[in-house]
Amino acid sequence: MIDDPDYCKRRGRPDEKGMALVTALLILVALTALALTAMTNTTINTKIAGNDYRARQTFHRAEGCTEVAANSLESILAGTTLVIDEVSYTFNNIDDLLGFDRVDGNITPVLNAYLQEEEILAPGEDINVLCNPESGKNYTIHIRDNKDKDGDLHADRDGIFSIYSRYADGDKKREMVQITLGPVSPPPFGGAVNLINPDGDGDTTKSNVKIKVEKGSDPENWEGEITGSSLDAIAGIATTNSYTGIDADDDGDAESRINVTSVANIEPGIMNYHPTRNELDEFVDRLLHGRDPDLVQKKILIDNDHNTELLGTAESPKVTYVKGKVYTKNTVNGYGVLIIDDYYDKGDCKNISAIDANDRFTYHGLVILRYRDPDHKGKIEIKLSEDAKIYGAVIAYSEDQSKGIKFTIKESASVVYDPESINNALKKFLAKDGWAFLNNCCTSH
Repeated sequence: MIDDPDYCKRRGRPDEKGMALVTALLILVALTALALTAMTNTTINTKIAGNDYRARQTFHRAEGCTEVAANSLESILAGTTLVIDEVSYTFNNIDDLLGFDRVDGNITPVLNAYLQEEEILAPGEDINVLCNPESGKNYTIHIRDNKDKDGDLHADRDGIFSIYSRYADGDKKREMVQITLGPVSPPPFGGAVNLINPDGDGDTTKSNVKIKVEKGSDPENWEGEITGSSLDAIAGIATTNSYTGIDADDDGDAESRINVTSVANIEPGIMNYHPTRNELDEFVDRLLHGRDPDLVQKKILIDNDHNTELLGTAESPKVTYVKGKVYTKNTVNGYGVLIIDDYYDKGDCKNISAIDANDRFTYHGLVILRYRDPDHKGKIEIKLSEDAKIYGAVIAYSEDQSKGIKFTIKESASVVYDPESINNALKKFLAKDGWAFLNNCCTSH
């Protein structure tokens, strides 16, 4: 017989000692599992982010290398001679560059030699110093001609070609970024002289174009001439004027806003011309690639002793970009594209974009004048006198509808539409016609 009065109470309630510890351990295990899961996810996400960062960095560096190459090619193709591995190479055209490495199209040695000669790279340095300074020589630049579909990737027919960067990671190589380049196409021409005002829209109420072709004392030998091309349907003068009448005697005829002193020496005549101003701006932008002007000055003198280096030569045409009034004297020859934008003269509180060509100034190519500042009044002035000659074309536009464009040609000066001079001036200049990421998969090489 059990004498313990609490026996029954203890028998009905099992011993619970240690249950709290078990519960705590279970909770700790669960929390540990959650923490491990979170840590694993964090590690995975970190790796993903790191891989994504490295991939983006690889592409950005590839893009940088390709851009450096693209921006160097115009200068290289201007008849540049470079010494590579003790051998001299001269690059006059795309075929010379395409033929440098006919196996793999690797033009990295050419770029290195050019950038070293320009002192952008130190002797012995590689293009990777500019675009991949931390990771060694992982990138090479290659060229191929894949647009004219003639089956030969190393001979060019249409002036369009591609350069691309290749990234090497051990024995695996990837083609990364490709830029397609091609020749710069000229804007549409209507005449040897093309005058656009205002905004190329043919506004009959505000158009203000004044043309003066002066006769000298000897009409047979002493008079300005403007010659287009009947063969190419190019007029002597093309303007945005939409009036049909020409005020040939400069008597202020209200029916015409073009005043022409003499039409006899404008061949094949005068025609309406309605391009958009954007077409000309896009063409200029493709030539300049966002660069700053070579010279900004109220009056820019070009003669035997001043600024002749601004103009290109027959062997190496140049895009010359200035702001102000260009004034020429003596015997001066230039080749390429001469772009003259407006200069704001604070003293006179007006803008001016002008060329005053005298003596024996001869230019082969395009002369472009632009008045672009809508906030200040100003005008475009084009004056050719004595024996000044332009072979190619003149293009001018103005946003100032009140001042407009004034064109004067006299004495023995002339403007002759010459497509050969235009093409020769433009053939060395390259425009970026396409940009693309290439296949990102690796191929063993």
